[in-house]
Amino acid sequence: MTFDIVVRNVDRNFSNVEVSKLFRGFLIRWTKGFCASGVEGMDVVKMLRKACKKRSDIDIDVVAILNDTVGTLMACAFKENSCQMGVIVGTGTNACYMEKLKNVEKIKGEWEKDGLPDEMIIDIEWGGFGDNGCLSSIYTDYDREIDVKSLNPTRQL
Repeated sequence: MTFDIVVRNVDRNFSNVEVSKLFRGFLIRWTKGFCASGVEGMDVVKMLRKACKKRSDIDIDVVAILNDTVGTLMACAFKENSCQMGVIVGTGTNACYMEKLKNVEKIKGEWEKDGLPDEMIIDIEWGGFGDNGCLSSIYTDYDREIDVKSLNPTRQL
C-alpha cells in the first residue's frame, strides 16, 4: 500500500505503511528503491515532526496519512466535485472510488444516520492483487525472470 503523509507545504510518499490513526502510521518496509536505516517499524509521522522541529525554517501541520489514490481523488474533487475516482499509474498502479455507505458491509449501520455525507472513499489496492499466489498459474517465464531480478522478489509480481 502506498501512502502520502500530507502536511502543510510538504508531501512525502511512503509505501507499506500500517495506519493506526488518521495521522499515525508505521513503515512496514521500504519499496520503490527507497531505503534508510532505522525507519522500518517506526511511526513516520512522528519521525517527520521530530525532524522538522530541528529546523526553525520549517513549520508543519500533519493533517492525515493518505493513500496516493485518495489524495488524487480529493485534489480533483476539490476542483471538480463530480470526481468519483482516483487512479495512479506510475511505479505501481492503484485506484479508489466513491461508494455509498449503505453498500459498505464492513461499517454497515455505523455512519448511515449521522447527518454527514452518505459516501466514503474505497481504496481498491489492486496493486497487491495476486500477492496470495492466486495468479501464479498464469505467470510467464518473463514474469519470473523479472521478479528474481527485482528489488523485492516475490513481493511485487
